[in-house]
This record gives sequence, C-alpha cells and structure tokens, in this order.
Amino acid sequence: VERGQMVELTQFAGMVSWLEKEMRLRAEEESNVTFEALMERLGQPGTLPSVLMHLPEEIREALLSVEFTQSAVTSLARANLTADVLGVAEVAPCFAELTGDLPWAADPKHAQRVATLLDLGGKGVPAATFPSFAGRVLAMAWLQEQEARRGIEAGDARLHALIDRLTADKAALDEVLPSLPDSITAVLNSKEFVSMAMHQFDNLDTEGRGELPPRAMAPVLAS
Repeated sequence: VERGQMVELTQFAGMVSWLEKEMRLRAEEESNVTFEALMERLGQPGTLPSVLMHLPEEIREALLSVEFTQSAVTSLARANLTADVLGVAEVAPCFAELTGDLPWAADPKHAQRVATLLDLGGKGVPAATFPSFAGRVLAMAWLQEQEARRGIEAGDARLHALIDRLTADKAALDEVLPSLPDSITAVLNSKEFVSMAMHQFDNLDTEGRGELPPRAMAPVLAS
C-alpha cells in the first residue's frame, strides 16, 4: 500500500464498517410500517372483512371461520369472563389460547400489545363483539410482523449491494459515498480524517519507504 493510497483505503474501510454496522442495527429494529392504510382501517370496529380481502387466503379463512368465532367465545368462558364489557388486560389469556390455534406463528404478547392499541380510549371490549375484536387484533399483529420483516429485508439488500460494490471495486468509492448519510460522508471527506489517515501511515512507515505491506494496515483499518 503506497502512501498516496492511504486516504482512499481508510475511507473504504470506514464506509464498509458503517454499512456493516447499519445492517446489524437494521436486524434489531423494526422498520417503518408501509401497510398504513390497512392498519389505520383496522383501528375501527367492523373493518375486519374489508382488510382481510388484502391478506393471504390462510389468514382470511382462519379469522373469518366459524371455528375462530367459537374459539374466541370459548376462550372467554375458560377465563371465567362473564361481564358485558371486558378490560383488555382481562382477555390476555384468551389471546394466548387463540394464537395457538392459528395456521401461522403468532406471538400472544404481541397480540396483547395490539389489543391495547385498538382499545380506543381504554373503554374495554364488549363481550358480544370479542370475536371480531380478536380478529382485528390478530390481523393487525400479522401485518406488523410482515411489514417489519419486509422492511428489514429491503434495507439489508440495499446495504449488501453497497458492500458488494465496494469490495468488488475500490474505485467505486466515489460512487457509493453519496449513498451514505451526510454525517458519514462529512467525516470521511474532512481534513481531519485525511490528516489522521496520513499520520497513522507515517507512524507505521518507520523506514520512510512510502509503502506498507497489507498486513501492516490491519491495525489502522480496524481503528
């Protein structure tokens, strides 16, 4: 590695490091929901059938089935819930039971969080409409999980593409740099960054040869 290549090489390492870090963060965070229209519609009673029209057949058939309605009613009885209006916290055991009967993986804790969200004004859930309410909750939970997964996959694909472009051709540095956040590009293009890179090179080039073997670069790139 020649001295004149030091800045570009250090910028390259910094960009790859940021992209890899961003991928790890995306894997841990939920992405923004893009099914906003469907979710907003589910926020109101009586909207389940119109939303299910847009969901996969197995979701639609399960939540509109007679069996699901019966299971919802039965779950109330098993939990000894007999009041006309039920608190959302009271029906938590019901969601634990209902999610176990679905043809897709569903998290009862997630369902309970959605139930709290849909309990507008904290007024509770009329027992007579609990099957419909439970259907809206589970449809909303499914939408949230799917959209979060899609958002993460889309973000990962973009980051992978940028890393592949960099590792395939370091000359792509100027092409990839504008795709990064302004805060990152500002650092990599700053006088301070250039000075730091050159200073580190000079510290390693103790013989003043103006070049370093690749293995000598590892400590610099790691920092």
